[in-house]
Amino acid sequence: MILWGIDALAKPLVGEAVKDAYKALKAQMPWAGDSLAALEQEPQSKGRQLVLQEGLEKRPATDLAALEPLAQALLDHLRREHPAPVGVDIRKLEAVNFRVGTLSVEEGTGVRIEEAKLTGDVSFDQINVGKTQR
Repeated sequence: MILWGIDALAKPLVGEAVKDAYKALKAQMPWAGDSLAALEQEPQSKGRQLVLQEGLEKRPATDLAALEPLAQALLDHLRREHPAPVGVDIRKLEAVNFRVGTLSVEEGTGVRIEEAKLTGDVSFDQINVGKTQR
């Protein structure tokens, strides 16, 4: 989650809530100083990501537990500001049969159903989710 947040911060269109959530998380990670600063400069660097990940894995469970709600808050703010695409988003479904045809997901979620009761037919064909298909 932390790595995803750092990558998102590199994008120019993050709001103050995301920036504030990241600052709160970063304040609880003084031990990550140089590795976190280096990753902020190169958020796509697999090597820098690995260094921070290894640092996190060496921390005591109590440190990680303290970071979890802060990382979750950052993730929640990012998802609110930049939701991932969803091909089919169903809150309540009642059907006997449920069929999804061709489903292509490059990013996001293909089919999301919150509640389903199958008593009638449902069918989806040719769903493309994410980046523009060419």
